[in-house]
Amino acid sequence: MENKFEVLFRSIKVGSSEVKNKIVMAPMVTNYCGSDGVVTERLKDYLVARAKGGAGLIIVEAAYVHPGGRGFSNQIGIYKDELIEGLRDLVDLIHQCGTKIAIQLFHCGRQGHSSVTGAPLIAPSPLPCPICREMPLEMTLKEIEDTIEAFGRGARRAKEAGFDFIEIHGAHGYLINEFLSPYSNRRSDEYGGSLENRTKFPLEVVQSVRKEVGKDFPLIYRISSAEFVPGGLTIEDTKSFALLLVENGIDAIDVSGGVYESHEMIIQPADMPQGIFTDNASSIRAAIRARVPVIVAGNIKDPYKAKEILDEGKADMIALGRAFLADADFPIKVMTGKEKEICVCQGCNKGCIGRLFEDKALSCVINPTPDKPE
Repeated sequence: MENKFEVLFRSIKVGSSEVKNKIVMAPMVTNYCGSDGVVTERLKDYLVARAKGGAGLIIVEAAYVHPGGRGFSNQIGIYKDELIEGLRDLVDLIHQCGTKIAIQLFHCGRQGHSSVTGAPLIAPSPLPCPICREMPLEMTLKEIEDTIEAFGRGARRAKEAGFDFIEIHGAHGYLINEFLSPYSNRRSDEYGGSLENRTKFPLEVVQSVRKEVGKDFPLIYRISSAEFVPGGLTIEDTKSFALLLVENGIDAIDVSGGVYESHEMIIQPADMPQGIFTDNASSIRAAIRARVPVIVAGNIKDPYKAKEILDEGKADMIALGRAFLADADFPIKVMTGKEKEICVCQGCNKGCIGRLFEDKALSCVINPTPDKPE
């Protein structure tokens, strides 16, 4: 008997690599790593459980490319060669489960705290994040150049560790997004002002990463399709930018939304409808003429909604975040006709983002020990 969710389990090509199904585990900071960003057994157990649970692609949480870009005390790091061995061990474990694995390259920019970075925050402009409230220093041209190179070096380490993909974190109000957005970028030099100028830093990061990994290595770019703040990015801005990303060699676009000031759009509360970025993903997909796969996230919690999005051609892959936190076996349960047994995320945001913004390790009200293998 054919599975009614068969569309979710078709393989898909992303750049030069093939993913066994269209279910992506979205990147979520866990705070499970060492204080220097080293991979721990706790992180391995957590991600292996999701690989065994049937994810086609796991995107490992934001990995900071420079100590000054660390957003959380026990976040994963990729800023020095000494971390490669632990990353390689993680990759090998995920591959043994038949799952592809990516890592997300990250710099917090102004959305952080100097108590965590150990240095003053840096950003395109000296404008504090309304939530973090700490004044960043405006980046000099030398700091811009150094940071672009840090992303490239992080990409080189990711490739050496054996990751199948790299995702560049250009969403949610972090540093790359800050340069793209008029909400956070008030520069008057070649990195600010017009949309063309504001795309310069993000595209130079893409080019730096591409230079380090070669022309055939698959790159994903995560984008806030809209920022939902006055003067912020709109879908019209990001449709134009998405086309530039494809022209600059990005192999898939991962669509999300929001910044810290509109945090309810990043981590949606219980009363938010499922698939809130689906229409934006569809608009971006049309703008790039479906030349590369579009991944969509945004409060997708059940297979019926995921199937609907794919059936309607609004996206090519589905990213599940908190749904995977609540139930590591989400894909297997769907594949085997046990979808009614899924432990469904309630959108309470207490164990996940609530703990994370207290700089504590990730948990879940539904699944209090997501890092413990069953």
